Amino acid sequence: MWFEIKVAWRFLKSGKTQSFLILLGIIIGVSVQTFLGSLIGGLQQDLLDQTVGTSPHITIMSEDQTPRPLQIKNEKMVRLITFSDKDEGINRWQEIENNVRGIKEITAISPTINGSGFALRGQKNLAIVIRGVNIE
Repeated sequence: MWFEIKVAWRFLKSGKTQSFLILLGIIIGVSVQTFLGSLIGGLQQDLLDQTVGTSPHITIMSEDQTPRPLQIKNEKMVRLITFSDKDEGINRWQEIENNVRGIKEITAISPTINGSGFALRGQKNLAIVIRGVNIE
């Protein structure tokens, strides 16, 4: 072990400029790797906070809005999507909210209402989703 250390030390002392450049390259490489790792970690956390952080973990919907299972038609798996002709929310939502509020694992409840519409400006129109939230 000591022989290898002596040979390495002699090599480092003989070519000081080369040793300095090698050491500088290692320092820059490690610095860049550390910086990029921190940057990617921060961006990943920020992305998660923006996308998932404010989304509800549990959504309670009325019975006609629950997902339907796949059906087999003409040897293909299909999911029928139908739109009701009347917009109906959850009846007695205050009662459901009070029942859910009694569960100790739930930290916050916010009743919402969703709708769709168009945003018009000049000759352009865009489809939008309107969501109303009870801030309290």
